[in-house]
Amino acid sequence: MSTSRQIQLVRRPNGVPVRADFAVVTVETPAAGDGEVQVQNLIMSVDPYMRPRLTADQPLDAPMLGGGLGRVVQSRKPALQGRRPRASRSRHAGAVGSVAAQIAKIKGCYVVGSTGADDKAAWLKDEVGLDAVINYKTQPLAETLAAVTPNGIDVYFENVGGAHLDAALPRMNVRGRIPVCGMIPTYNGGGEGVTNLFALIYGRVRMEGFVSSDFGHLNAAFVADMTGWLKDGRVKYQETILDGFERAPEGLIGLFSGVNTGKMLIRVAE
Repeated sequence: MSTSRQIQLVRRPNGVPVRADFAVVTVETPAAGDGEVQVQNLIMSVDPYMRPRLTADQPLDAPMLGGGLGRVVQSRKPALQGRRPRASRSRHAGAVGSVAAQIAKIKGCYVVGSTGADDKAAWLKDEVGLDAVINYKTQPLAETLAAVTPNGIDVYFENVGGAHLDAALPRMNVRGRIPVCGMIPTYNGGGEGVTNLFALIYGRVRMEGFVSSDFGHLNAAFVADMTGWLKDGRVKYQETILDGFERAPEGLIGLFSGVNTGKMLIRVAE
């Protein structure tokens, strides 16, 4: 019997998580049983959605859940028997907002992005090709957004809430749409208030939660499209990779202070 390591939540965070909220625990790993495979993790992902789960859903002293890529090292599943173990290669396409923006550009939209650093703004404008990019830390958000959206906004992809949502609401066109993917600044408590929700009324704006599992029937088409866009360079991505499984809590905490550029990944093994 071999061993493996787990990241466990050992106490509920109070505000932004800290390293002491987590523990790295070594556990015994049984051999693969009938119909099972044993996987060696190579790359794991840490994502903002993990933070709300820490408040209530994630059990204490139990392994946290997350996505990743791995290598099959033992198989007792007939469909996989006879195949040589092979490492998967990471093909992550960057942070959620930049991917959404690039898909919108591919589909022919005029796209405005927002970020909090000049180097990230330059990448979005010069490399990704967005039509306008706002640095919300150095430019007045509402005024700048109004200036770069002279024809209003048809679709606002919501991933931050607060001042961004407040700035976007008055710019929404009649029957505009706001898919709500996340509101990261609120995950640790607090956050900025929103005062312009009345704009939903006369604008007949539709604001609705966006959860990828609702669109599973489109997954095959998405994978085919995204594979092609990555291969031909139409979708660009950046990654921040931390080496060492034990750095997973550090990676998650860093998401809330913007230390990452693009997708935050943890390299567990080669």
